[in-house]
Amino acid sequence: MSSGWLRIQFRVDASYFDELTNLLEACLAISVSIENDGEDEFFEIAFPGKPTWKKIRVSALFYDSVDSQVIIDFINKALFEKTPVPAIVEKMQDQDWVRVWLEQFQPIHIAQDLWIVPSWLEAPETKAKNLKIDPGLAFGTGTHATTFLCLEYIAANDFTGQTVLDYGSGSGILAIACLLQNADNAVAVDIDPLAVQAAEENAERNVVSSKLISLSTPDFLKSDYANKQYELVIANILAEVLIENAQLLLECTAENGRLLLSGILTEQQNSIETAFQQYADCRFTSQQHEGWMLIVVEKNIS
Repeated sequence: MSSGWLRIQFRVDASYFDELTNLLEACLAISVSIENDGEDEFFEIAFPGKPTWKKIRVSALFYDSVDSQVIIDFINKALFEKTPVPAIVEKMQDQDWVRVWLEQFQPIHIAQDLWIVPSWLEAPETKAKNLKIDPGLAFGTGTHATTFLCLEYIAANDFTGQTVLDYGSGSGILAIACLLQNADNAVAVDIDPLAVQAAEENAERNVVSSKLISLSTPDFLKSDYANKQYELVIANILAEVLIENAQLLLECTAENGRLLLSGILTEQQNSIETAFQQYADCRFTSQQHEGWMLIVVEKNIS
């Protein structure tokens, strides 16, 4: 029986994303993950497609019984025969792997009395609104500036009597935060089945399961939920995906409702606002954090 894990990491051009991932999976990798290896914008896993990064780090996890050199040689022969790519091999014991993963998450105070607390840790403020989160393999822990901006806005507002649509919901963190801020109900939508499951589990963890519906994007688009309007719509996704879905997001926003757009670099503000202005009369306000922007769209303001 294996006593630990081997992590094999390659640093390559993003053009090798598909082929390298497929080859590593063919070598029976337990999991394959991808990270940015440059300064390009982040990739939201809630939506399909390739990252826009130029350089990437691809990490594959194997049982430590495998011969890492055989795997590296196979990858280089298949993809990089002319210029072999060096690989980083790291042996990790079970307890080390779990500890490294867990220690990267700590409780986060957002604003007012809203805290984001990893499900395996105690809440620092027991009387606060503590959103217990376990991201699993889904995006959304509150640590990224785009998510933090949305949470900060949610913490500063009361949504009593309102309905919420979180489009690209990841772990469900934003929809659940709205429910803790007294929203009547929320629909969480994501393309990734793991995110749909994570949102359901996190809703149960925060005792709001009766108020949250978690759907895959295809199921949402063919359901009655896509034909409803919501007082608050949230879309924390890439700017290009926001533009592609501008009409849908505005159609789902009630008259005089609000639409929170995040995942936007500051230099993308004008293109976002231009795209949304095509479909409705809107008023835009914005907030910034660490080079990222939250745009609040108020629809059909009289």
